[in-house]
Amino acid sequence: MHWVLDVTFREDDCLVHKGDAARNLSAIRKFALSALRLDKRHPERSLRRRRKLADRHHEYRVELGV
Repeated sequence: MHWVLDVTFREDDCLVHKGDAARNLSAIRKFALSALRLDKRHPERSLRRRRKLADRHHEYRVELGV
C-alpha cells in the first residue's frame, strides 16, 4: 500500500511531521484511495489520473462521495 500511496499522492514528499498531522493526512489519503478504487466510471484510468480528475472536477468528486 505504501508504494500506491506514494505514486498516487506523492506521500514521501510530504513535509508534515509535527504532532498528529502526519497520521491525520495518512488517514485522509487512505480514505481517498479507497474511494478512487471503488470508482467504476473510469476503470481504464490509473489511480493517479483519477485523483487528478477529482481534484479538477467537482462533479466527479461528488460522485465519488468525497
